[in-house]
Amino acid sequence: MVGNVLVVCLLILGFLFPVQLIKAIRGKDKEETERHTILSSLCFGLILLIIGMFLNTAILM
Repeated sequence: MVGNVLVVCLLILGFLFPVQLIKAIRGKDKEETERHTILSSLCFGLILLIIGMFLNTAILM
């Protein structure tokens, strides 16, 4: 059950990360660029965390 929820979160974050990264690169306003940079970094960090959690559970089994 928890694994399914994490997969859905990973899917959503996988779609949000490139969008935020592109908006950060193409942003015209400095404040907008910083906001999208932070959001893209957060998405990428959460993606790595979830992948790490899956790898950790696979190793323990």
